[in-house]
Amino acid sequence: MPEVGQQENKTTFDIFHPESIAIAGVSNDSGGFNAGRNFLDVLVEAGYKGRIYPLNPKGGQVAGYKIYTGLSEIPESVDYVISAVPARFTPQLMMECVAKKVKQVHIFTAGFSESGDAVGKELESQISMIARQGSIRFTGPNGMGLYCPASGLAFSPGLSTESGLVGFLSQSGSNVSYVIREGSSRGLFFSKAVSYGNAADMNESDFIEYLGDDPATTIIGAYIEGVKDGRRFVSVTKKAATRKPVIVLKGGITEAGKRSVASHTGSIAGT
Repeated sequence: MPEVGQQENKTTFDIFHPESIAIAGVSNDSGGFNAGRNFLDVLVEAGYKGRIYPLNPKGGQVAGYKIYTGLSEIPESVDYVISAVPARFTPQLMMECVAKKVKQVHIFTAGFSESGDAVGKELESQISMIARQGSIRFTGPNGMGLYCPASGLAFSPGLSTESGLVGFLSQSGSNVSYVIREGSSRGLFFSKAVSYGNAADMNESDFIEYLGDDPATTIIGAYIEGVKDGRRFVSVTKKAATRKPVIVLKGGITEAGKRSVASHTGSIAGT
């Protein structure tokens, strides 16, 4: 499968600079919190300049945007899809992404392997298989997604729109949001950040490798609960560290931490 800056049809796609985003699970009901609507509002607040397509089978309008009933209804190409639909609907959405030739998907929803039950593990296996067979990369599930001030990507309200030199990756969504906010209050700003959750597809090694090559990033920080491929992680981290500082906070070191990590992202805490 292609890597972060994936090579497809002789053109390179950078996941931190999508030209169009579809958000699945957007509701125009103002009666309560809706994760899809929150992603829409945050992207607008962050100044995202690309095309935005809210998705909901019911259709309608929201914040001046047409709500499309499905990806196939969108006449233009879609680079990036944010999934805020219930876990049970994600395999169908992933198949629609393959049919639409979407390049990148982020699955915000929880309820997969981190739940510890057989249904959640099977759902994660299904979406991974569909993505692999359809040559789609994805982040998550159970993560907040991508942040890049230069392109107007964000996942939480109130994150700084000023670009900096630090790249940050985290399995924890609340952790990365806190680091960005606390950093900006101290004059520390970020080039890119990602909350990648369960790391069912793209993982810590992918992002350290990317940030190691990224000219906009001069320092790499990370909060990691578990490593998918130890040999690759050591290799890419050593390579990145020859060019810029790499600072890693390892979660799950204590017994209580190990239990927390297992229930949070389903990671098996190692040394």
